[in-house]
Formats: sequence, C-alpha cells, structure tokens
Amino acid sequence: MMGCLDDVNTPFSEPMGCTLKPFKGALACMVNSEIGAVLAVMRRNVRWGFRYAADDDQLEHPLIHSFKELRKNIFSWQHHWNRVDPLLYLQPFLDVIQSDETGAPITGVALSSVYKFLTLEIIDSAIMNVEKALHQIVETVTSCRFEVTDPASEEVVLMKILQVLLACMKSKASANLSNHLVCNIVNTCFRLVHQASAKSELLQRIARHAMHELVRHIFSHLPYIDSKAHEFHQQSRLRADPEAGEKHHDNGCVSAESTGKSASVAVPSSASSVSTRDETTDEKTQKEEITGNRENPMMDPYGVPCMVEIFHFLCSLLNVMESIEIGSRSNPIAYDEDVPLFALGLINSAIEVSGASSGNHPELLALIQKDLFHNLMRFGLSMSPLILSTVCSIVLNLYHHMRIKLKLQLEAFFSGVLLRIAQSKHGASYQQQEVAIETLVDFCRQPMFMPEMYANFDCDISCSNVFEDLANLLSKSSFPVDIPLSALNTLALDGLIAMIQGMAERISQDSFVSEQASIDLGEYRPFWTEICKDYSDPNHWVPFVRKMKFIKRKLLIGVDHFNRDPKKGMEFLQGVHLLPEKREPRSVACFFRYMAGSLVSLIRWSHKAKEALGQEAAIKMTQDITEMWLRLVQGLRKFCLDRREEVRDHAILMLQRCLTGVDGIYFPEDLWLQCFDQVIFTLLDELLNVAQPSSVKGYRSTEGAIVLVLKLMFKVFLQSLHHLSQSTSFCKLWLGVLSLTERCMKVKFKGKRSEKIPELISEILKNTLLVMKTSGILGPSNPVGGDSFWKLTWVHVHNICPSLQSEVFPTNELEQLENQHIQAGCSPLSEGNVIVSPGNSTA
Repeated sequence: MMGCLDDVNTPFSEPMGCTLKPFKGALACMVNSEIGAVLAVMRRNVRWGFRYAADDDQLEHPLIHSFKELRKNIFSWQHHWNRVDPLLYLQPFLDVIQSDETGAPITGVALSSVYKFLTLEIIDSAIMNVEKALHQIVETVTSCRFEVTDPASEEVVLMKILQVLLACMKSKASANLSNHLVCNIVNTCFRLVHQASAKSELLQRIARHAMHELVRHIFSHLPYIDSKAHEFHQQSRLRADPEAGEKHHDNGCVSAESTGKSASVAVPSSASSVSTRDETTDEKTQKEEITGNRENPMMDPYGVPCMVEIFHFLCSLLNVMESIEIGSRSNPIAYDEDVPLFALGLINSAIEVSGASSGNHPELLALIQKDLFHNLMRFGLSMSPLILSTVCSIVLNLYHHMRIKLKLQLEAFFSGVLLRIAQSKHGASYQQQEVAIETLVDFCRQPMFMPEMYANFDCDISCSNVFEDLANLLSKSSFPVDIPLSALNTLALDGLIAMIQGMAERISQDSFVSEQASIDLGEYRPFWTEICKDYSDPNHWVPFVRKMKFIKRKLLIGVDHFNRDPKKGMEFLQGVHLLPEKREPRSVACFFRYMAGSLVSLIRWSHKAKEALGQEAAIKMTQDITEMWLRLVQGLRKFCLDRREEVRDHAILMLQRCLTGVDGIYFPEDLWLQCFDQVIFTLLDELLNVAQPSSVKGYRSTEGAIVLVLKLMFKVFLQSLHHLSQSTSFCKLWLGVLSLTERCMKVKFKGKRSEKIPELISEILKNTLLVMKTSGILGPSNPVGGDSFWKLTWVHVHNICPSLQSEVFPTNELEQLENQHIQAGCSPLSEGNVIVSPGNSTA
C-alpha cells in the first residue's frame, strides 16, 4: 500500500516488514536518467529519430536498441547492484563514444554519463569485473571518434574526454589500471593539450590543468608503493634476521637534518610495482604483486615502470621546441617561455608529490641525475627570469627530498648557474640576478644547508668551495660600492643574516664534539685514500672533514707554488707530507688529478718532469697522464652523440680542444692511432648512421654535428701528420679518413644532399693534400706504402671530388713526374692521372 503525501517534507510510507535501501535504488535511477539523456539527444537528429523496418532490417538502430534493453534490466538489479558486471550498463555508453556515426553533442552526453558513473563511485562499489570495466573505459575514451558538427561542440567533447580520463585515474578502482594504460592516458591528454593550442584559450587552460592534475595523481602513488614494498621486505628480513632492521649502509655523504650530527641514510627499494586490489591477500600473492610481471612489467598494475616512462617523456618535452617550427604570427619570446614552463611545471608537480621516493628507484634517480639536471643547467641560463625561477623551485625541491643522492648535480648547479648569474657574469640581467640571489637566500634559510655545503663540498678535495664562494658573494653583495642601494643588497644581507642565525641556533641546540687538537699529518699517507669510519658519529666525521679541509688548503697552496716553480711546488708538498720523500708516479699523478689546474699546467710540467722526478718516474708519470687523457676523450665521445644539439655541439668542441691542445705532451703513435680508431672514426660513423632515415628519431641538426666532426678529424690529422707518417699503419689511417669523407659526401638529410658538407670537404681535403704534398708525404715515389699509397689516395679522391688532383698537381707537374718515372723504369701515367708501379696490381 502506498502512503499519502500529507506535506511537502513528508516521505512516502514503506510497506510493512520491508527495509528500503535508497542508495541501491538511487543507482538504478541514476543510470536510467543517463539513458534518457543520451536517447533524448539522439532523437533530435533525423538519423536517429525514426526508422522503418524493411525485410531483415531492424526496427531500431543497434545503439538505441542497446539503451532500451538496458533500461528493461536496471531496476531488477537494485537489490544486488554490487554483483552486477559494470560492463552491462557501461557498454551502450561506450559504444556511442566509440562510434563514428554519432555527432559531437551525442558523444559529449555519453562522456558526461561515464564521468558521472566514475565520480559518484558507482563502478567502485562493484565487486566483479571492475578491472576489465575500467580498462574498457580507458581504451574506449582514448580512441574516441565522433563527427565534428561545429567547433564549439568539438571543444566540449575534448574537454569531457579530459574529464573522464582524469576521473579514471582519481577513482578508487584506478589501482587496477596497468602501466600501459596509464601511459596511454598521459599520451592522450598530451595530444589534447597540443591539439588545444589551435582552439580557444579556455580549452588550452583546461587541458593543461588536467595534465597537471594527472601527473600529480600518478606520482602521488609512488610513496604508497614504497611504503607497501618496504613493509613487506622489512617483515621478510626481520623473520630471517631479527637484527637486519637495524643495519644501514653508509653512502659517504654528510647530512644532518635533525640534530646536525648524524648522517641520514636512504635505503633503496627493489620494488618495481605494487598492486592494491586486495588488502587481505596472503604473503605469497603480495610478493608476486611487489615483484611484478618480469616478462612484461607494463601489464602490471601501475607503478614505477609507467612513472619512469612518463618522467622520461616530461624531460623530453624540454627539447620539443627545437623540432617545432614557429608560425610567422607567433611571438618567439612567448613561445620560448611557454613550452619549457609547461614541461618544467609538470616535472615540478611530479617531484613535489613523489618526494624522496623517486630516489629509491634507480631508473627514476638516473633520469633525475642525468636527463633532468642537464636540462636544468641549460634552462637555468635562459634569459627568462620566469624560467629561471621555475628551475630554481625544482632544484630546491630536489635538495629537500634527495640531496644525499645529488651531490655532484647540486655542486654543478650552484657553481655553473646560481653563483654565475648572481655575480652578473656573461651579461646576466638585473631580474636574473634578483631571482638567483633570492634562491640562494631560500637555500640559506634551510636549517642545515650551510653546514652541509661546507662539509660535503668545501671539505672534499674533488669539489669546489661552494660554502666559501656563497659567503663571499653575499658579503660583497650586501653593501653597494659606487652604486645606489638596491633590492639585491637587501637580499644579500638577508642571506647573511640567515646564515648567522642558523649558526646561533645550532650552537644553542647541539652538543659539542670533544675538543680537537690542531691537525698535523705527521707522516706521508696517500690523501686520496682517506675515509670516514662512521658518518653517524660526530666524533668520527667532524675530525674527518676538518682533516680533509686541511689537506685541501695545503693542496691549493701547493698548486700555487707549482704554477710558479714545479720543483718548489713538489718540495712544498713533500714538506707537508702530501707527497712521499721519494716521489713516485702514482702519488704525483693523484696530485694532478685533484689540483685546480688546466691542461696547460700539465704541458708546463711535462717539460720539467725529468728534472723534478727523474727519468724513470717521469716516463711512468707520462703513461698515467696519457691513460687519463684517453679515458677523457672516450668519455667525451659519448656526449658527442647526445640528442640535445647544444650538449652535442659543446661536447664536440671540448673533444677538439682535448685532442688539439696537447702539443707539448708526447703521446706515442699507437695511442694516436687508437684515438682515431676508437674515438674520431667511431664518432663520425655513428653520426652518419644517425642521419639515415631508418635510424632512431629525435636527433636534430645532425648535419651541423657532422660538419664539426669533419673539421675535428682533419685538424687532428694535420696536427699529428709529421709524427704519424712514420708509422707503418699510416696508410690504413689515411684510407680511413678518406673512406669516411667519401661517406659524408653521399649522406642525405630528409632525402636531400647537403650543401654545406661538399663545400667544406672540397676545401679541407684540398688543404690536407697540399700539406701532404709539401711535406713530401704524398708523391709517386713516397716511402709511405710505396706507389700504392699514391694510387689509393687518388682513387678515393676521385670519388669525393674529381677536380682536386688537377688543382693539387697541375698538368705540367704530372708530366714531369711521368718523365721521371719513365727514366726510373716505372710505367707511364695511367688513365685518370694515377701513377702505378709496374710490379703492382691495379686492383
């Protein structure tokens, strides 16, 4: 019996003995409401309005028929809704979204329905087949197709696609999404961001906001993965070894976050992914979820693998503007700011929410240490204060969360970006200086920043004095000299106050370390082998860093003496027990390793090494230096293949400097031959392979890199020509140069031959041939390889540039050579002006 409605606020009466569950009934009403909304929009269109049956044809379109069939069943599910397969009521909506017959208004309403199901957690309440349902939603929405009727409706659909994908990630059931699907969601959202650049500003902002929210939600999952994996591994270790939880590994970096005395230690996690589908699973299942699918981890529930791919993608966005042409109506300055700011903002969001967890996974940490910091160094020197500010925010976050694992990167950023800009070097603007000093002051306000800088950099013989440089900068910048007072002076003074205030607070809070006696090395001990026994005990690491600072000071004084007089410099280092009384090659080599000098210091030393060290020690020392040099150029070769044009070109120029700046140092011929084979030839060969159409995409301006390496190859060849021409392998070396030059002449870029490379080759090859001719190395009777050397040279040169022989050896000279060879019993000049000895084969 139905009750009567006495008042507006009086509810319906319930049947006796029946418990009404309004939530389940409400779910059925919600689904029914969405069915009605989609059908109403479809009926507005003539295509869906009516349909006559003809022969075997259906009376209604399959899309409409599926909604009507669903409507028949939904109210019968209301008392057992949790046991209903979500795909039963989702599939009609997904079919509309994926159909290319529906217009934008219909697709938009269907997307709104799916968005409603996700946000009201209708799907989350289901028990069966939730994983498949969510996967199907993502697959359908990422491949959405619709008929564009007008621009406004199209933008509405694009906006709703973003909403649904973001709702999929935010739903409780998102833990069931695989790494592969999460990557697809990010790719789709980014495509929409790119597509929105040609749409309204509102859609652009919505798309970018959705991308930020997506990245934040994905990376906020990383600390949860770490906590679950750490909990499982700790339980396993404690069962095996009750004392295992108390054991830590020292990483050799002093970090005193709480007391200023102990080093914080990060325990890396070996977990690659973790599933949160069922908290009641047993230990065996949990272990399988943590270790993941070893064969195809991208199909596991999302975790570290997809985050590695996404973070790599975000880093690659910083290079995207190099490969995109700017339209004639675009503002280059605004564009140069817009793209990096978007990418840097996404990266900052990922670091903010993932925190220290990123440092616990080797692949993510490697991306931060290499790809990210390379780009931070590059964009930190941008002329835009806004980009510099964003870069500094990222570095401050990284310092806060994982400074122990970024020692070298932080040193490079402070020395190469912040201090450089703050000192107004290389034309930094006032705004850039202000941002740099503001950032330095922010760092100074971190409780343990200054003592950590001093202990980890100023007291490390292999690092620069960051603390000293920063203190000097703030001191000099606090008071104006011959200029009016500015905000920079006030900022610098704030930094100094923060430093002194931090010192005062630490003095009042910390317990003092036992009094230390003055440092006296006493006797020689290899200074590069000094280690701290226990970084967790200030009675160990404080004396250690004091001793290393003492050694560093003495080394710098020794460098100063050495640059004036190498012999006196060595004697000083022996007097302070940093070199043994009887000098040995290894100890002297390590001094050069840690000295703050250049290659030209090495050259000055090489001339006086025999006098200072003696014959035998000098030879051994030279061998050590040449080995270090070879490792250096081999390492630079790898950077010469970097995808980033600026990094690649700079590395090539540095390689040329290392190869051509060693005139004063004797290198044996086999080392030069090894350098050509393993460094120069290999580098040029790899660049030519990269230029092929079938090669990996992402390299830009490969033509410019090939030009630089060609110049490098011929410059080094000419510089070492006199020395290497005496080698029995010189003919092979020369033919290697010509073979690669010939390949460069034939290389194509985007299907077209280069204009720069042939012009360059013609010039440098002609100069090289003239030098070889003048020095007597190239001639028909030259001692290097006999006449076959002459013949093979011109065979290759004809393939490269046929006119060069007549330019280097004019006709009258060739006639004289012919007469000389006839008189000497040789055959006359053969066709093509190639001289061949009568006893040699022409093959």
